[in-house]
Amino acid sequence: MLDYNILKGDGKMKLSKLLVSTAVLGGMIWASTDVVSAHGYIANPPSRAYQGSLEKNAIGWTAAQQKYGAAADNPQGLETGKGFGRNFGLSLLPSDIVQPAGTGFGPEDGKITSANDILGSQMAVQKENYWKSTTINTGDLDVTWHYTATHPTSRWSYYITKQNWNPNKTITRDDLELINDVQYDGSQANTYLTHTIKVPEDRKGYHVIVSAWDVADTGMAFYQTLDVNVDNDSVQTEVAKPKNLTVKFSESNRLGIQWENTNQDIKEFEVYRNNQLVGTSKTTEFIDEKLTADTSYSYTVVAINKDGKKSEHSQALVAKTLSEEESEQAAPTVPGYLHSMGVSETSVDLMWGAAIHETGISHYEIYRDGIMIAKSEKTQFTDNGLSSATSYRYTVRAVAVNGQVSEMSNILNVTTKEQETSEVDGTWDKTSIYTGGEVVTYKTGTYKAAWYTVNDIPDESDVWTLIDGTEEWSSKKAYQAKSVVQYNGQSYEAKFWTKGNIPGESTNWMLK
Repeated sequence: MLDYNILKGDGKMKLSKLLVSTAVLGGMIWASTDVVSAHGYIANPPSRAYQGSLEKNAIGWTAAQQKYGAAADNPQGLETGKGFGRNFGLSLLPSDIVQPAGTGFGPEDGKITSANDILGSQMAVQKENYWKSTTINTGDLDVTWHYTATHPTSRWSYYITKQNWNPNKTITRDDLELINDVQYDGSQANTYLTHTIKVPEDRKGYHVIVSAWDVADTGMAFYQTLDVNVDNDSVQTEVAKPKNLTVKFSESNRLGIQWENTNQDIKEFEVYRNNQLVGTSKTTEFIDEKLTADTSYSYTVVAINKDGKKSEHSQALVAKTLSEEESEQAAPTVPGYLHSMGVSETSVDLMWGAAIHETGISHYEIYRDGIMIAKSEKTQFTDNGLSSATSYRYTVRAVAVNGQVSEMSNILNVTTKEQETSEVDGTWDKTSIYTGGEVVTYKTGTYKAAWYTVNDIPDESDVWTLIDGTEEWSSKKAYQAKSVVQYNGQSYEAKFWTKGNIPGESTNWMLK
């Protein structure tokens, strides 16, 4: 049965309880007054992307990159066009003040779980027993989101694979059915908002749940995937204690700790300092504040499941705050995941997560190809005046109020778009459908279609064959043997099939 719910930003109408933590949670490490990119992932049960972030500590960064792609470092960044629910009968809402980007119907079939491969194709791999799954029951399932930045929101929607689906092929729309539509009023998404979704009673074994978080004031949405093992006859087991507690950061008056959770259906964690309860957390991170400088503290963590059953205390972690002098002289944390929010022919929009420092952050330095080009007090910057079809390399570092400088962020490689060509004479029309054998003229050539085609540019796509006239060489097009092109004012003939090889530089071509 499909559930429709309306959530209000003021909390007066809601799908389920808001899970509010008394802790300052891990995602807030990057908090600042600057506007940062809206991002989020499902923290509990851990989504496929978040599982990669957790697993990289155990299997290593390289192995995690090979399995999860860039999502292992950026589980909140699976972003592409919104509108996926329109495939399942959902209409855009009044709170959708910006129309969907891209096709208007979300990611392509086969790329649903990777959000159109935005962070690599690894997340779209679908094999039985390949992904770590969470054991759940049918009926109510609490799903908790973690937001690294909130955003005006129109809805969250949830989909589950159908009975008798094939777990060894990439997921398409035909594999899914809508189970919950959580409509929102366009206000900011509340941090750690939990939705109770309905897992159909007829599901059993391995299934995939896909969720889309639609942003109201952009054309984008964030996509998350849950790999679950549905157990209709599951029996409550002992709650395992958290493990691998580590220090995430240290300052003179606060400490950030993190740990690994091996349980399913965890409601929250209790954090103890020197055997005294100091707070709870819905995620596997916690910030302890108002501490004394240059002092050691002992921490343990207890897991609590949905039934209120507690685990034993974890092994203790001893963490020490820095002295005030050490904290001030320490470098700021590295700016978070540097990424692009948009690329045009002449500009690149950059965005990154805020750094932190005892004295505060003064500004960020933006580097292009190793040279500083700008400073920004915000966590975003638009680089204008670039050349089209050109690759650039960006990094960012933070400068604290006291002048301390962080290490460089991750490297972001971006290529600007090619300059669009103006309309040309000819009979070819990008909106028309052509079948095999049809002939068109385009620029200075006459072309024949090899098969069905629409919007494939004749001098760029190998669906078209030049039968008369001349055409300029294109790096995008594959050429058969004896194809003739113009390049730098000269005619070249292909010796054999070739693509991307430059005439005059490659032995694949000869002067004609």
